[in-house]
Amino acid sequence: MLLFRQNQQLPAPLGLDGIEWPTFALNAGRLHWIMAEKASDAALLTRQVVGNMEANQCAALISDDTRQRRVLAEVAADAGPGELLALTLIPDHFEAMLQRLGSELDRSGNMSTRQILLNLPTQTWERFAEPRLADWLMRIGAWLLERRATLLIISDGLSDTLSERLLPLSHCLAGFASLGQTPSGTRLYLHHWQSDRGMTSARQFSLRHQVDGFQLSASGELGEVPEHPDQGRCYAERSVLEGVHNLSAQWRLFESRAALLAHAETARAASILFAITDNEQVDELAHQLNRLRRTCGNQLKLIIRETAPCLRYRDEQLLLAGGASLVVPFGTSLPRFLTMVESAQGHIWQRQMSDIDASLDKLKPIPLRGQQSPRSFAEAVQEMWAGSATGDIVHQLLRLQPVRGLSLEQVLSQAHLRRTGDIACIVDKALYLFLFACRAESLEAALDNIFGVTWQEIFLGLEQLIDLEPLSAPGFQDNALSLPRNETLVSDPTPGRQLQPSPLILSLVTQP
Repeated sequence: MLLFRQNQQLPAPLGLDGIEWPTFALNAGRLHWIMAEKASDAALLTRQVVGNMEANQCAALISDDTRQRRVLAEVAADAGPGELLALTLIPDHFEAMLQRLGSELDRSGNMSTRQILLNLPTQTWERFAEPRLADWLMRIGAWLLERRATLLIISDGLSDTLSERLLPLSHCLAGFASLGQTPSGTRLYLHHWQSDRGMTSARQFSLRHQVDGFQLSASGELGEVPEHPDQGRCYAERSVLEGVHNLSAQWRLFESRAALLAHAETARAASILFAITDNEQVDELAHQLNRLRRTCGNQLKLIIRETAPCLRYRDEQLLLAGGASLVVPFGTSLPRFLTMVESAQGHIWQRQMSDIDASLDKLKPIPLRGQQSPRSFAEAVQEMWAGSATGDIVHQLLRLQPVRGLSLEQVLSQAHLRRTGDIACIVDKALYLFLFACRAESLEAALDNIFGVTWQEIFLGLEQLIDLEPLSAPGFQDNALSLPRNETLVSDPTPGRQLQPSPLILSLVTQP
């Protein structure tokens, strides 16, 4: 715990020049929440709030060491509150600290009338179940009111799910806003904010970055988000709804995607629902979504329903990059799907608009699959690994050794590598396997699908390689395939093929 003392009197707590003070005031005894898209924006805003507090105020800043240093390093020595408690957490303790936030703060000092800033990642609250989050807000709200203290949460990372859960909780939150990036710049969106003048809601401000914080840009307040006539309307391909007809007047169904797209180009705030049955449709659909998003704006809800099992992780990422608001997986029941469509109403798309062709290139595997020579394997993996470095997509690089009685060649001959970008090779008495666009939580299911049995039945162990250093070994310079004798490697599934167990005789040893 660090204690800083500073001395200067500056006006509004947020210091957002150009935004009238009562509109964006921090209410004593209440909780406020600003969800920032980028960690750097959250740090800048937190630093701005601290720097613009008055010298007669007492404050507290709660965050991890990295976020705290980002905030305090740039605060001028003669700026900010007269007293600042800096409470440092380690990531493993985020949730535990929130559970007993009031008592921990009371232990740290006198919290009466104190301005408290909480700067943590948004995902910390995503782990709270819905009733648990509401209970936490009510509990900390009562604690704040009793001490006339003010709490401002500035979380980094946008979460549509968390936003939807917070929007109905205006009785617990005196203010809720989002700070995000759009193609035309930084936007501050006030979902709702209480002040002496009443409640302000659904208003946007255009901001620009300064060294010491955010300022209202030349375009200024963008006013209330317009209510378009098609707000709440749903336009869908007929196949999305499994033949259901008794829908409300808000729904309109189209027989073809071409007809739906023609109508969607005139929409501004409606929900547009697409069905997808084959991942070969993904690239074209991503381009169509991108054109709609650029033409119609961020209030359009573009929802994809997977009506046959076809989408991979890479496909979902590409559709989201193209402009999709929501991708609903195969197996989601129709009632649940309709509930998800309903919950998306009022949603504002807040992702960064990307170049769809660049996203396609980055998220597209090399057109290879199955066994490769060690050299070809290493070269292909190095080329496809680039997407992992940017965090846009995750791949799995594995080293596997078969159990006694199974040769590497036998195991590989039974592997069904069906997806483009899934490749394998044999090097130094080990099987190397690369799975393109495979999340860690999906790895075991992917291996079971490839080998037809659980991986533990045929391999001694599984080693996940986190970098490409092993591919520089001399064995990866070999340009020859290692094929099993009297067998042909088949990457496509062949009906009826199964692993053939090898007999193994074990002797019984009795313990004296």
